[in-house]
Amino acid sequence: MPSKTFQEICRCPRVCQLIVLLSEVGEAYAQQIEDHGVSRGTVYRMVHAAEKYGLIDSRFDVSSGAVRKYYSLTEKGKRQAKIIKACNEHLLSP
Repeated sequence: MPSKTFQEICRCPRVCQLIVLLSEVGEAYAQQIEDHGVSRGTVYRMVHAAEKYGLIDSRFDVSSGAVRKYYSLTEKGKRQAKIIKACNEHLLSP
């Protein structure tokens, strides 16, 4: 039986999108997430929901001259990304 967290995440397709994206790129800041077709307001709603479920961590970086907040998956987020990808593969297989 899927975990309660997984069931709640499945109700938030944008959070699933964020989790899969971060599983592919490792870490990203808001502008990089926006570059994948997500509006700025949606990015922050996705991030807050994923943080609420303990799926992502964040860190600040100032090495580029600007302060950027980078997001990456927690171990729990990595596990959820594997489940989401497996479900997508199953649903898309002929």
